[in-house]
Order: sequence, then structure tokens, then C-alpha cells
Amino acid sequence: MGDTNFTEADLYFAYRKAKADLFFEKSIPCAKKFALYEEALQENIRNLAERINNASQNNWFNTIETIGSVSFVPKSFDPGNNDILEPKFLASNAIDNWKRLFKQKDDGHRKLNIEFRPMADFQVDMHVVASLWINTVGHKFDACLGSSALGARLRRVVGSKSYHINVWQSFVPYFQSYKKWRDDGFKAIRKELDAGRKVVALTLDLRRFFHQIDGNFLLDARYQDV
Repeated sequence: MGDTNFTEADLYFAYRKAKADLFFEKSIPCAKKFALYEEALQENIRNLAERINNASQNNWFNTIETIGSVSFVPKSFDPGNNDILEPKFLASNAIDNWKRLFKQKDDGHRKLNIEFRPMADFQVDMHVVASLWINTVGHKFDACLGSSALGARLRRVVGSKSYHINVWQSFVPYFQSYKKWRDDGFKAIRKELDAGRKVVALTLDLRRFFHQIDGNFLLDARYQDV
């Protein structure tokens, strides 16, 4: 990675977007990290700018201190009760619900099969770098995707394909894409039923799909030429 020339203003702008994006991402608890980072915000941004702009000298992008680590968060669990005839009860208080699940077992030794999801536990510096990458490079990849790609898409100027870099949040709310995916599916089903045809509808979720993607594809000339 060669040296670059980003200004502190570029990084402040990226920091603002990163903070806004993560504020609405409840699965990544990093509010405390951002609060501590802001205690010396000017110094932290200045230091990060120097490291990025002199990458060939300090190799910052390979250091755990800058990148962060990996955390594991609970994804789902099997309460071990397969009796479909037993009444189901769910408490609104998560702690009460958890305690109740353990007390249901007569012998007091209830075993739960818990599945965890690996997630990046980035430092704030890395969140800023990620936002900076979106502002300078990532939005170009997103622009190559068609309207059928309904994942977390970047915000664009209304009536234009231009990336809306000045908006305070990078991504369009995911529920909008999810709603379109669901509604389009129902429309297709109704169309076939109205035509008197039989329909089998399937929804599939590939297990750990994103965790198995090799990020090196972004550097492949064949991908970049698409």
C-alpha cells in the first residue's frame, strides 16, 4: 500500500459518518469506544491521518492496535424442548425469560445449545478507515450493482446514481430493501396464482455466507472490470 494524501477534514467527515452508522447498528456495541475516542478527538484524528498518509513507513493496516479483534455474540439457541404439545411462553423481560428457561428442567441441569456469530470488534480508527474507504472507493463498487441487489445499499442523490456523500448516514435503512424483497415475492406468487398455475415458494439462508467470502476478490481485475 503506497502513501496517500488524505486531509484531517476527510477523516473528520468519515468519523461523523461512521459514528452515525454505528449509532443505528444495535448489534455492534461500541458507544463507549467512541465516547473515549472523542476525549482526544483532534489528536486521534491527526494521528490517524499521519499513519494513513505514510502507510509505507508504519504498516498500520497490519497492526491489531489499529484494526481490532473478533468478538462472538449469541445468535440463537436450542432450549432442548422438542415437545410441540407443550405450551410456549415468552417473557418480555429478557433476563426473566432466560431464568425461566433454566428452571423448566426438573433435574435443574438444563443444557442449552447456543450458537454464536463471529463479528469484527473494530477499534474506532478502523471504523473511520472503513467509512473513508466507502467515501472514496466503496461507493464505486456499490454503483455497479443493479436494482435487484437488495442488501445494505448506499444512499444516493434522489433521481441520480451519484453517491450522496454529504448525507449524515451512509446506508439506506435495510428494512426498505427487505420490504421490497418480500413484497416483490408476494406479487410474483399472486401473479402465478391468478394465472391458474401452482406455486412453490422457497426462501433460503446460506449458512455463514459472509464469513466465508475472501475479500481478495475486490482486487481481482476481472471483478473490477465488470
